[in-house]
Amino acid sequence: MSTVNYKYLANTGMVFMAVGSLMACLAQQPISLIGDGILIIGLIISTWGFSGWRP
Repeated sequence: MSTVNYKYLANTGMVFMAVGSLMACLAQQPISLIGDGILIIGLIISTWGFSGWRP
C-alpha cells in the first residue's frame, strides 16, 4: 500500500473515533453500545493507518 492510502486510513479512523465517542457519551443505552463498537473499530483502523504513515 502506498503512503497516501495509509494516510486516508489514519484520518478515517480518527473520524470514526470522533463519531463513536460522541455517540458513546451522549446517546441512550442501546445506541451508546453501538458508539463503543464504532470507537473500537476506529481505533483499529487508525492504528493500522498510523503503522504505515508517520506524520
